[in-house]
Amino acid sequence: MRKLLFVLLIALVPFVAYAGSPAWNLMIAEPAAGGGDECAGYLICQNLENTGYDHSETWAETTGGTNGTVNEDYATSPAPLRGAQSLFVKVDSFHLTNTTTSPSYTTASPCYVHFLLRFQGGQTDHTDFMYLLGAADAVQATLKIRNATNYLNAVHGVTSTIASTTAISTSTTYHVWVDYTLGAGTDGVMTVRLSTDGTKPTGTPEISITTGTALLGINKIKFLTGYSADFIFDQILVSSAEFTTVPN
Repeated sequence: MRKLLFVLLIALVPFVAYAGSPAWNLMIAEPAAGGGDECAGYLICQNLENTGYDHSETWAETTGGTNGTVNEDYATSPAPLRGAQSLFVKVDSFHLTNTTTSPSYTTASPCYVHFLLRFQGGQTDHTDFMYLLGAADAVQATLKIRNATNYLNAVHGVTSTIASTTAISTSTTYHVWVDYTLGAGTDGVMTVRLSTDGTKPTGTPEISITTGTALLGINKIKFLTGYSADFIFDQILVSSAEFTTVPN
């Protein structure tokens, strides 16, 4: 009997030691949040796959004009940009603006943004198409398409406006990656990168602002159009932590 107890004790010693080790703690840890949900961890995750907006997000739309539209169930070629449908924002007159604004989320700075973009052309002037909003819906950062040239402009606050190094093609779908950090006067930071796949480019960005004047963190994102320009958007992601890949 004593011999049997001794054998059992010897067998249990490594098991107890293993149970207290970091490796054992890793094995019994809970699964990562989301369990495979590609929206897990994001402040905003809008893939536009349901009727209306998905992921239990309530977006607020404004429209004007007889032919202007905000259509979150758009599937007319070249849509969808991903999945079964995309977001189409169109306006029929230069003095009208159509918009859709995300629900508010935890204020973030830095704030990291990704979305798919297909520019359809038609603009008659410089056209804003994305705002990052702070408290009281104050615009902190802007992306716009430049008249005729199709270069992007980025604005951090009200004074820092920088043009992209690449013109946007109306026959290409882009992944747009925006990094924003508020400033304390004239030191705000914003970068814009473009890719044609789901990996964030490294190296020199298309746009780099280091003298931005916006002073607030970001708690909403807005997409819009004016001046007769048409845009298709998809896979809208916002996070307070940097991410460098998205599912294709």
